[in-house]
Amino acid sequence: MGRGEKGESEEVGYLSHSAEVMSSQMAEGENEEYATLISDMISAVLTYNEISVREGFDCFDLDQDGLISLEDVQAAAKELQMDVEPSEVQAWHAYTSGGGKHVTVEQWDRVMSVADGDQVLKAREEAQAKADQRLAEEER
Repeated sequence: MGRGEKGESEEVGYLSHSAEVMSSQMAEGENEEYATLISDMISAVLTYNEISVREGFDCFDLDQDGLISLEDVQAAAKELQMDVEPSEVQAWHAYTSGGGKHVTVEQWDRVMSVADGDQVLKAREEAQAKADQRLAEEER
């Protein structure tokens, strides 16, 4: 799915850690909160892999029918190893689709236009820097 220059093992580590960071920030309840956080994670994945928002839609539209179903999102999240709960994906899909069965390209564009993937990437960079520092201290 990724078209960027990052290696697959880097993506996995990045995505797993980002999911942990974002999941720890999720409050129970509101679909909008889940939608915002999942959208931020998706935006980070797209940015990290140098995929445009429009190309991202195509990546999530696994059956290439021009619509993103819940099954499409669940499969894409699993393939990208986003480490999110099915209920979180379902909440994102319900909010983004306006309660419909599919997310249209217009709905995708609306949600992705306000997503803040940079927040996720920054959290990942900070966590990696701390891990590197701990490792260096342990090696001394």
